[in-house]
Amino acid sequence: KGVSFYVESSYALYQIGTPAAGKLIPAVQGDDKELLKWAAANNIVEPAVYAKSAQVLGDLHDARANKRLINLLDYKNDDLRFQLFVRMRAADALGRIRAREAAKVLAGMLTEEEANARNEYISAVVRIGGKDAVGALAKSAAAGSWDARQPSIIGLAMLGDEKDLPVFDRLAKDEEAAFTAECKEDPEYEECKAVEASV
Repeated sequence: KGVSFYVESSYALYQIGTPAAGKLIPAVQGDDKELLKWAAANNIVEPAVYAKSAQVLGDLHDARANKRLINLLDYKNDDLRFQLFVRMRAADALGRIRAREAAKVLAGMLTEEEANARNEYISAVVRIGGKDAVGALAKSAAAGSWDARQPSIIGLAMLGDEKDLPVFDRLAKDEEAAFTAECKEDPEYEECKAVEASV
C-alpha cells in the first residue's frame, strides 16, 4: 500500500552476504518467474525488480551477474524514466563491483543528455578506472547542458593526466559561448540570471 521496505530488505540481504546473491542473480536476469509474477500481482513494475536487484548485487560486490548488468546498460522501456532508472542502477552496480569489462560500454554512453544519468555513467567509469574513457569524457565535456557537462569535466579530471590539460583550456575558452547558447534555450535556469558570473 505504498510503503517500501527496500532499505531494510536490501540491508538484510547485505548482512546475509554471498548466499543472497544466489537469489538476486536470477532476479536481475529476469529468470525468477515466481518473483516477477508476485511483483505484477503487487503493482511493482518489472524494471524496479531489475534495478533494485542490480543495486544489491553492487552492494555485495558480486561479479557473477556482470554480463547481465552490462546488458542492462542497453535496457529499453517505453517509459524513459524506467529505462534510465534501470540503466543507472546497472551502471552504479558495475562501478562498485569494479567491472573492467563494462568500461568500454559505459564510455560509449557518455553522450547521454539527461544529466543525472550521465553523472551515474561517469561515476561508474571513474570507479572502474576506465582510462579508455578519457577521450569520450573530453568530448562529452563540451556537449549538452552545464549540468551534463560538469560531471564530464570532473570525470576527465579524475581519469586524465597532464596531456589532457589543453582540453581544460579549450573548455574554459569555449564556456562563455556554450553557456550563453544554453541560456537562450532555457532562460529560467537559475544560473542564467547572471550569465557572466556563472561562466
